[in-house]
Order: sequence, then C-alpha cells, then structure tokens
Amino acid sequence: MISNKKKRKLSAQRIAIFIVIIFLFSITISSGEWTSVSLTSIPKKVHEVPSVAIVERTVHVAWNTWVDNNKSIISYKRSIDNGKTWGNTVNLSTNTTNAVSPVISASGKTVHVAWRDFRNGNPEIYYIHSLDNGDTWNTSQRLTYDDPRPTNIYDVNIASEGTQVYLAWKDYRTGSSEIFFKMSNDSGKTWNSDQRLTYDYRASYNPVLAIEGNNLYIAFDDYGTKTNVCILRSTTDGETWDAPRYITMNNTKARYLQPSIAVSHNIVYLVWEDEPTGHPEIYFTKSLDGGIHYDNIQQLTVNSTGSTNPKIYAYNQSITIIWQHAHNQSFDIYFLESNDSGYTLSTSQPLLIEGNYYDAEIAGDGDNVHVVCQKYYEPGWADIVHSVNTGGKPVVNSLSLSSPFISPQRSVHIIVDGYDPMYNNSEVTCLVQYSSIPDEWQGVNVTFTNNTWESIILFSNTLNTEVYTIRTQLVNPDGSHSNWKLGSIVVPKHDLSNTPSSTPGFTFISSIIGIIVLFLMNRKYYNRKKGR
Repeated sequence: MISNKKKRKLSAQRIAIFIVIIFLFSITISSGEWTSVSLTSIPKKVHEVPSVAIVERTVHVAWNTWVDNNKSIISYKRSIDNGKTWGNTVNLSTNTTNAVSPVISASGKTVHVAWRDFRNGNPEIYYIHSLDNGDTWNTSQRLTYDDPRPTNIYDVNIASEGTQVYLAWKDYRTGSSEIFFKMSNDSGKTWNSDQRLTYDYRASYNPVLAIEGNNLYIAFDDYGTKTNVCILRSTTDGETWDAPRYITMNNTKARYLQPSIAVSHNIVYLVWEDEPTGHPEIYFTKSLDGGIHYDNIQQLTVNSTGSTNPKIYAYNQSITIIWQHAHNQSFDIYFLESNDSGYTLSTSQPLLIEGNYYDAEIAGDGDNVHVVCQKYYEPGWADIVHSVNTGGKPVVNSLSLSSPFISPQRSVHIIVDGYDPMYNNSEVTCLVQYSSIPDEWQGVNVTFTNNTWESIILFSNTLNTEVYTIRTQLVNPDGSHSNWKLGSIVVPKHDLSNTPSSTPGFTFISSIIGIIVLFLMNRKYYNRKKGR
C-alpha cells in the first residue's frame, strides 16, 4: 500500500509535470496548411493586382482584368463558405477607359472597393460600396479632383472599421510625391476633403493603413538621402496626426521598401524589404505600446536570390508574414508565423511554389487567414490565385473557462469558439475532455449554442489539490479535425469535515490557500531529496 506521504509526493510531481506540458503546448508554433484555387482560368486574360478582405467566413476579392490591350476593368468575386465555392465574377467599373489597382476592405456586411481610374483623362480615385455583403453594388463615385498631370495618383490603400472608411495614397498635386488621406464616417456615403499628411518635399510613397479602435497608422516610404520606412500615427481616428516616425533612420540600401503594417491589442507590427547585401531581404519590428517605441530590427530571411514584397496579418498574439521568394528566375510565395507576438518565429516555409507568383496580399478574420496573388503563365495570361490557411481543417479560436480556480463541488463553465472553412458550425462536432493524469481523459457533454460550443464540468470529492488539464477539438463531417486546444484549472483539496463558508471571497481564498499548500509540498519534498 502506498503511504499518504508518497501519495502527496506523487501528486505534487504529477501537477508539476502537467504544468510543464501545458507550458510547452502554449509556446508551440504551429504552421498552417494551405489550400489554393485559381479564381480566373478561362478565357486566358491578364488578371492582376488582387486585394482581399474577410468577414467571418465570407471572402471578398477584387482585381483588375485586361479585357484587351487597351482596357482594364475592376473585377470582384465572393465566397460565402470560406473559399470552398465561389460566385460569379462581377464587373464593378462601367467606364470605357482603364480602371486599375483596386483595393478592398469590409466591415460587417459593408464592402468597400477603391481604384485608380482614367475616365477623366488623368488617374483619379473612384470608389464603390455594397451594403449587403456583395450582393448588390451602388454607383461608383469619384473621390479626387486633382489638376491634370501626367502622373499624379498612385499607391491607393483602404481600411475600414464599423462605419469608418479610410483612404491613403501617393499624390503629385503639389509638385512632389506626398501622402494624402481621406475618410468617411458613414460607410462611404459621404467623404471629407483631401488631407495632405507629409510636407518634407521629398518623395513619399507606398502608404499602407492599419486601424484599431481610434488608433490609425500609415506606414510609407520616404525618399530623402536614403529611403526610410516611416509611420504616421493618429490617436483621434484620423482627425489629427503625430509627426512622422522614422523606423530605419537612413541606414537602408533599397529605394523601394514596400512596408506592410498590422496592429492587434495595441501591438503594432511592421515588415519591409531592404538590400543591405546587394539583394532584398525581409525585415521586421514591433511596438508594444501602440507605436510610441519600437523594438530592434530583425532580419527574417536569408536568401541569396532575394525576398521581396512582404505582407503581414495579426490577430491576438498570432502573426502571419508572407513574401515573394526569388527562385530560378521566378517567384514563389513563402510564409512564416508566430503565436507569441513575434518573440519567436517559425521557419520560412513555401506556400505557393512551382509557378511565378506576384502581388501577394493577406487578410483575415481571427485565425482565419487568406492570401491572394497573381500567377503569371505567359504573355497575355495571368490568373488570380486564392489560398486559405486551414487546408480544410477546423480551427479552435479560443477555449474559455469561467475561472482558472474552482472550489470542490463547484462547476466550471467552458465555452469553445471556432469555425470550419467548409461547414457551418452547427455541422461540426466539438469534443471536450479533462484529466489530472496524462493520457487518461474523461469526456463531457457539449451543447451548441449561439454559434459556439458549451460544456460544464463538476468537480467534487477532491482528496488532494489537483491541476486538471482541459482540452477541446473540433471535428467536421469529413473526419478532419483541429489541433487540440489546451486549458487548465486548479481544484483545491476538498475537506469533507467542513462545509463551505458563505463568507464573500471564499472560493478565491480557498484557491490561493491550495496553491500555497502545493508550493510548500513541492518545496518540502525537494528539500528532503536534496538533503539525502
């Protein structure tokens, strides 16, 4: 028979092992699986410069199509099942001259598209929106009224959140290349006047937008003595702007740095390309305080043939970075990921290879990440390719527990949030299991409510303070399943000789006492072992 002291030692060791296991799972960086499909195959035409936006499981893609050598139109396509099937291609521009370089953003059921349009002789920004998730579209409207110049508007970028819509672009109306900005407060129905943001009379170009709450960021190239990556920040929803923040400080080699910016939970992420060794590589930095201070710059790639055109997406602590990887006189698309806000990064991995891929863009909603790009075949033929990161597998976004500590004879309420790229959530099975001993899992009943899965676990008659691991997994009708998502809960020892106190805070105090007891038990055990 095992003595009580040995039982306590085993229990302490078991808890320590479980804590280590949970920690190891929490820092694992998982690399996604990607499924790709061509959106434009027949007839052979040049489709280029795609842009993508995601809201839940609806994917919106816009690009320009050259219908002949002299005319380009804005094309739009939508999937309402996360890329499993696609609707018909819609022409959003009705003019008889060129419309090129569309950008797209979506918020709720409102979809926004802007592009460069030549119907007035010189390029101007035109805009169109849909209020019903892309089912119907209003009439396009002209947003800029520059004086005619040979080249005046380029690098249009768009972002939206709620009813706010933002545009940034490069404009030559002042005689030099400067960053201009425009916004709408009513989902694109009306727009304020154009606002010039840079005044250094040096070339500023390639603006890209990111938004979180009232904080708005624009990263861009500033060409002075050398090209620098700069960031403009507004904490007033675009009403006022801080002075430009120089990230690279005249130590770059390339002229075109192609920055990309993302923000999540007040952490700002920035990637760009540079050529310190004679060929382009990808670089990265982040700010943990909303853009006030930035970390040291990291080089992400080492490729003797060159890495260009990086793009970044961020959600919670997860980031995904994609770029063009030069290979045998063509370009592949590579990616890497981080699950801890960029402190650790996965190795670079191929996303699209054995082709010639350009103009990759990335967007997502939660953990649901999508990429679009152009695939070049031959003169007069280039397709738009869409890729989704789950490879048809379900994804668990979060495992929420009502409390990390629980008294015996009390229940813990579990909520699982996730999705499947190919099926409705109601068709997906959710598994919830718990255990205090490795590989001895107990299942519990799960109900589907409000597009999430819920379960309740009752802990009772606990003779020792225990750490329980809780895990969940989603399984779709095809049998494909998500990775396990882990959580943990501490259940203090249950003293049968006493009844729970009704004093406020009893549950919290009991939990703290249990943790202290566990610490002292471990310390006493290891001190005795050391003294032997």
